Amino acid sequence: MGPEPVAWIASTGGDYKITVACSDRSGPSGRYEIELRDLREPSETDVKRVDAQTKFYAAAEKDRSQEKDTRTAAIQLYEQAASIWRELKDRYQEALCLHRIGAIDSDLGESEKALASYQSALTAWRAIGDRFGEAGTLNNIGVAYYGLGDQAKALENYQQALNIRHAIGDTAGESVSMNNIGILYSAIGEPQKALEQSQQVLASKRELGDRPGQIAALQNIGAIYTAMGEPQKALDSFQQALVLNREIADGPGEELSLLIIGSVYRDLGAEEKALDFFRPALALARANHLRRRESDALSGMGDAYFFLGEKQKGIEAFEQALQISRELGDRSGEALMIIGLANIYSDLGGRQKTTTSLAEKQKGLDYYLQALATGRSLGDRFVEVLSLMGAGVTSSALGEKQKALDYLNPARLLFSVARYRPGEGWALYETARIERDRGNLAQASGMATRAIDIIEQLRTKMVSQDLRTSFFAAVKDCYDLEIDVLVRLAAADPSKNFLADALTASERARARVLLDALGEARSDIREGVDAQLLDREHEVLVKLNAKETARMQTLISKHTNEQLAALENAVRDLTTQYEDAHTKIRERSPHYASLHFPQPLSLSEIQKEVLDPETLLLEFALGEQRSFLWVVSPTEISNVVLPKRSDVEKAAQELYTAWSTEGAAVKPEADKALSRMLLGEAASRLGNKRLLIVADGALQYVPFAALPDPDGFEQPLIVNHEIVSVPSASTIAVLRRENASRKPAPKTLAVLADPVFSTEDSRLKRDPRKPVTASARGVDMQLQRSIDDFAMQGMHLPRLPGTRREAAGILSLVPETTRKQALDFDASRATLASPDINQYRILHLATHALLNTAHPELSGVVLSLVDRQGKPQDGFLRLNEIYNLKLSADLVVLSACQTGLGKEVQGEGLVGLTRGFMYAGSPRVVASLWKVDDRATAELMKKLYGAMLGDKPQSPAAALREAQIAMWKTKGWESPYYWAAFVLQGDWK
Repeated sequence: MGPEPVAWIASTGGDYKITVACSDRSGPSGRYEIELRDLREPSETDVKRVDAQTKFYAAAEKDRSQEKDTRTAAIQLYEQAASIWRELKDRYQEALCLHRIGAIDSDLGESEKALASYQSALTAWRAIGDRFGEAGTLNNIGVAYYGLGDQAKALENYQQALNIRHAIGDTAGESVSMNNIGILYSAIGEPQKALEQSQQVLASKRELGDRPGQIAALQNIGAIYTAMGEPQKALDSFQQALVLNREIADGPGEELSLLIIGSVYRDLGAEEKALDFFRPALALARANHLRRRESDALSGMGDAYFFLGEKQKGIEAFEQALQISRELGDRSGEALMIIGLANIYSDLGGRQKTTTSLAEKQKGLDYYLQALATGRSLGDRFVEVLSLMGAGVTSSALGEKQKALDYLNPARLLFSVARYRPGEGWALYETARIERDRGNLAQASGMATRAIDIIEQLRTKMVSQDLRTSFFAAVKDCYDLEIDVLVRLAAADPSKNFLADALTASERARARVLLDALGEARSDIREGVDAQLLDREHEVLVKLNAKETARMQTLISKHTNEQLAALENAVRDLTTQYEDAHTKIRERSPHYASLHFPQPLSLSEIQKEVLDPETLLLEFALGEQRSFLWVVSPTEISNVVLPKRSDVEKAAQELYTAWSTEGAAVKPEADKALSRMLLGEAASRLGNKRLLIVADGALQYVPFAALPDPDGFEQPLIVNHEIVSVPSASTIAVLRRENASRKPAPKTLAVLADPVFSTEDSRLKRDPRKPVTASARGVDMQLQRSIDDFAMQGMHLPRLPGTRREAAGILSLVPETTRKQALDFDASRATLASPDINQYRILHLATHALLNTAHPELSGVVLSLVDRQGKPQDGFLRLNEIYNLKLSADLVVLSACQTGLGKEVQGEGLVGLTRGFMYAGSPRVVASLWKVDDRATAELMKKLYGAMLGDKPQSPAAALREAQIAMWKTKGWESPYYWAAFVLQGDWK
């Protein structure tokens, strides 16, 4: 910022009495009363002064506009005023005009013109010895040199400005200079110096109680952390700035903070969260008439919509933003909006692949080249590098590989020089893809490995599990490329370890957040953390649960779209607050800081630590061009090439739909076709082994137990094989290590079943110990147990009397002294959270399950919602609370619908209840893949527990196999719909 103009009052006749507020740099501040009387006729000089001052204020009025033409008119008026002041030899007023001319030129991207005006202003300040004005202009000269790419001269001028401001005691200006120096250090690849500089500014601003100054410093610190590849710390700084914006009711500042936070979330692949910030940013920008910010918010939303697969919404947002940029004459902004449109037409980076024609890709390439020309003409490196990347990727998609490299190589160099690691990783990945397609496998492998090394460095700096999850989903393609290249290298030279390296790459690509979570599960990360922070987490969780309950209650009653939208927005906001609080606990936990997170296993480690002679690992990896299956025994590894992801997932989804729907007809040979596709070439290697399945994509929904055995296709796979599912082979090793030293619980079985969901329940009017019969309630035995995605069919939670009979059947297998029965009101959250529950090796939950695929942390099981006095109580045990349980159970059985499902996240798998109970302490979980039939489930559970707890106790995996075979052989229940939904996930031993 430059020096502000000082009021100058002139009279052309008459008497005046004026009261003004004065804040002179050399005198005290206050209110002054000034009397003006005409003593003479105005001279020519007086008239010129009035003319100059009039032009100055007219220029200042136009200066406030964001329209290019209006600001250009302001320059003309400033020039006219400066000319008059120069004639009158008033160097101070002349300098003010020149300084403002430079500021406008700088805003319009005319750095060289700005520099010339600033230099003239500097000469004038020095001539009259105005140190304040000299420092302001030196600072802005630094900005101009920075815009021209001359960092050395920029730093020199920033430092001169800082020295003067320090000498004259200008603390506000001193902070500005220090911030600029920090930004420059970051740009020239010295982020640590930049960080130190900005942290000094923040400390100074806090000492002065200067909240606007703190906001600026926090935003600079956030920007530096972003450049350093530490998005978690960046978000923390930006969030602090947002809080301060709101405290001082700074609408434009709040809008900027929202915009920045949304951009960070977008870049990390958390598009839904990004939109939660971009939308209010857009509203504030419009309310405050901030046209450029409005354009930025629309641009962010355009990116987010595109990544979410909402192509048309993305185009509409970018077209609105482009129109605004053109109205403002903002050529750099216009180029960025053109790049956004180009990304959509080229389908560049879309997480949800859309159908893009060659004509659209060519249109995208034309847009990139248009933006590239603009970026180079303006000297805008950011526009240039994004245009180069887009042009390179699109040229490759159009089959022009050499042209693509001609664009990508300079882009990679620009990212490298700027030391922007995420961009460098992106450029390496895209170049590796081209080298693979050209057959240069060694080069492709080296580049893919370097790209993944950058990804791994970035992920270690993210404390938030949500951010790690979305980040991994965004970069999963890079791991897929590495796998594909290594398999090609293995085919070219089988003597090398490429196939083993490909399996290791597959393990690196999946369930990493779960692996990290399991690594921290037995560490009390809350110990030693500030009690206020723990209270804050609890407070937000209580509010979140209350709002989610209110949302569900709203769904089952009459409501307007506005009422529901308000509650959904509140749930989203509280979910973010909860994750932020939980992240801060991790950041400040001494135990978390000392954790060494488990690393994915290599082939030899999998063979030694996970497998046994009776177990084969079948690990799938679905790819864009082709997919893979590894068949691994303790001594051997082989690989099968499968069709591309889209073909595999289409077949899997069709079969899942048929199997999971009662009475649905399976297309002839559809189940055999999928089995042949997945396992046909591996059939000779399966024998009668236990199969450890690591699925991918839509295969996670397929119960492999029901697939026809590829050795003849006459019977389901379960007949000759125990089937166990795991997110990755590495998770088994971690589960075993975490539970190796744990003593077995002394008792056998705890069952929670038949909770009370309603105040209308008859158990409130009679002895709750008296059993309820089906006839007494007239309950349809085909009643489904779950309410998918909170849609709540029938708009109520029906009672589940079948679970009571289910409980009675399995409890009868266990002596009374070693079992726990929690029915009716006792089937509650309090029971499940009590220390007594850790006395039991098996925990069986028979109730409703609620699946929320948008917010998996709000999925959960429903326990008693009413106490014995008929008072409502919180009976929803959600995933984020399950994580906080401390269980000693060796096995958790979730006898409810769809408990094995969750939100499918690329690279992470199904994020849902199963992993929550694993984190809580159980090494194995039995869960369901679809809405289960009550009668069939009760029978299956009886057979499962009979095999586990009978005279010859079997392992859970073997017992589930025996129960499912028995169901398959039972007339009327042969269909997989009745017996195949339940799968064992976790350790089979």
